[in-house]
Amino acid sequence: MSFWTEAEQALLNTVTITAAGVPITSPGVCTIGPGKGIPRNWQVREGFGLSGATQAFRGLGLAEFTLTIRMWRTEDRSAFAAFDGAIEPSPLGAPEKVYLISNPRLALRGITQCVFLNAPIPTDNGDGSETVAYDCRQARKPLPQLTAPTAAGAATPEGAAKDAYQARIEQHLTTIDNLLGANQANTGVAAHANQFLPGPRVGL
Repeated sequence: MSFWTEAEQALLNTVTITAAGVPITSPGVCTIGPGKGIPRNWQVREGFGLSGATQAFRGLGLAEFTLTIRMWRTEDRSAFAAFDGAIEPSPLGAPEKVYLISNPRLALRGITQCVFLNAPIPTDNGDGSETVAYDCRQARKPLPQLTAPTAAGAATPEGAAKDAYQARIEQHLTTIDNLLGANQANTGVAAHANQFLPGPRVGL
């Protein structure tokens, strides 16, 4: 019994990247991890008074993971040279090269592309084997998602736009201040007018 199908089990200990249209499989045994998967980004909004804080979903982040490859066979040397040689750094100032990547564990989360963040140095395991660890980051096109709307004239002194929720709260507070100010003004006018009103006549 296994969580994975027979076809997937045969691919669990390798990754295949595609460079310039050519698929290249990792040598030796490859394990994936550690990593926390695909992060979900949340924006926490502090509440007013005793209302408490709330949070709003701001879209999916990019997963980061490590490919740890252990090699011990003679043929692993040439296979490593082909695999590592395909992972070329981008020219200075250009976007990082994106590679197609295939492994059942990554496919489970829809990860099909990545960038390589380092060129690892082989580490001696003391038993005749060597290990390399590639740090990777998921790559994908931007997903359609909601963004914080910009309210007209609602920019902070730092220049960051306030979202519609904050703008509505401030609009309501301004309305309340205006009403209170108008009420105080009306009270003052009424008190001033009362000075000129005739008092009750006595003895008529």
